[in-house]
Amino acid sequence: MLERVLAAGLEPEALLDVAIDTLLAETGAERGYLLLTTGEGEGTGGLQVLHARHMDQGEVDSPAFAVSRGLVDRVARSGRPVRVEDAALDPEWAARASVRELALRSVLCAPVVHAGEVIAVAYLEDRREAARFSAADLGLLARFCERVGGLIRGSLGQRRRFLDLEAANQAYRRSLRGLGRKYAFGELLGSSAAMQPVYERLDLLSRSEAGVLIEGESGTGKELAARAIHFNSRRAAAPFQAIACPALSDTVLEAELFGYVRGAFTGADTDRDGLIRQATGGTLFLDDVSGMSPRLQASLLRVLEDAQVRPLGASASQPVDVRVLASTAEDLGSQVEAGRFRGDLYWRLQVVRLRLPPLRERREDIPLLLARFLREAAREQGMTPKEVSADALRRLARHPWPGNVRELRNLAWRFTVLVPHPTIQEEDLSFEEEPQPLAGLADLLRMDYAGAKEGFVQRYLSALLERHRWNVSACAREAGIQRQALQRMIRRLGLQRPAPRPR
Repeated sequence: MLERVLAAGLEPEALLDVAIDTLLAETGAERGYLLLTTGEGEGTGGLQVLHARHMDQGEVDSPAFAVSRGLVDRVARSGRPVRVEDAALDPEWAARASVRELALRSVLCAPVVHAGEVIAVAYLEDRREAARFSAADLGLLARFCERVGGLIRGSLGQRRRFLDLEAANQAYRRSLRGLGRKYAFGELLGSSAAMQPVYERLDLLSRSEAGVLIEGESGTGKELAARAIHFNSRRAAAPFQAIACPALSDTVLEAELFGYVRGAFTGADTDRDGLIRQATGGTLFLDDVSGMSPRLQASLLRVLEDAQVRPLGASASQPVDVRVLASTAEDLGSQVEAGRFRGDLYWRLQVVRLRLPPLRERREDIPLLLARFLREAAREQGMTPKEVSADALRRLARHPWPGNVRELRNLAWRFTVLVPHPTIQEEDLSFEEEPQPLAGLADLLRMDYAGAKEGFVQRYLSALLERHRWNVSACAREAGIQRQALQRMIRRLGLQRPAPRPR
């Protein structure tokens, strides 16, 4: 996968970031650095930090002080790679102050040689465990170094023009953040330009108590974004509770949210706290809040306004301290105008709006995401991760991705299980085939609710449109939905009318 990424047609700066992220994903390293051995700017002595990446695809704070100078100097002088299995116990390195201060364990370090000169050093580390890296990982890092020398030279001219400004901005951000903490956003992956505003807003939202409405198509990672906000906030030690609103009937959803007392209804044998009470001190995430009935919308609004909840059958309300995050794949503002969603609740939920871009707007993230998903699938199956050919990557980049990142993850699992050879070729891709029969119940039960619903809707509409020869009005009548709503679904799912066949 690393070879495919390095062959991609990206600008050198972006390509190096994506390549290092891919390197981290393939080796399991915690952090990766690319350091120039000459130059000025933020660095340690004669070393200049060119790229510093964390396993969560974020930048590393104060990267100049996060590496072992002794290790880097050794590799820069000798031109030979070094693999340290446990720096804390290694007689040569354990006594060094930098090793103790940084709590280093596993380290890989290799030279980048260009025109016979060591111009940079690539450095991978993992502080969580010893012996993280194998000889194969060292070989992968060496191949990375062989390929990036020209890229570094090509990017230096542009890089030097911005070094002073970048250093000033970093110092300013550190002064604002005290310790300069950079939030990590877990499984919400991507280093594309489209994702940078998302990370910046997540950073701000994690430090606030504002209500957030997370907007985005199905499969873009709305729950991941909600979890990132919670687990990087002051509420992180308290519970995070999530519920899919359309997945439950009105009665069940009400009982799940508000709780009940014994005898409130048939089968209520004991008192039970609802998710709102269970999330006290923490965060409640309402997934697809547009599926909530008007009656429950009114009840939720009272909770938000009064900071109290009354369980079903109870005579008194109970105080709650909970931050509510909500998501929607629909245009909630249009639903307010149509009278299907309460305007007062809408404005309480969307103090701040966060939009997650669909995968078709961040196609440069596909190699990185696919590498991570292939690695996860292979680990679960006890297999070796698949590689992906350049032709296959190009075709993946052309796909409209109606199911977004969830579709790519499912595709990676299908590749892992069904492709018999080690490298996925273009002919192995099957997502552009004619719609297949609806998956059986056993297949659906292996998906989460959102994935099963998305797959059903996509195949149902594809078959309906084909039967009516793409007469949208006829399809809307048969499906019992408004024509405008059907058109929005067709656009969201990326369904396209097939070209007429030549006579």
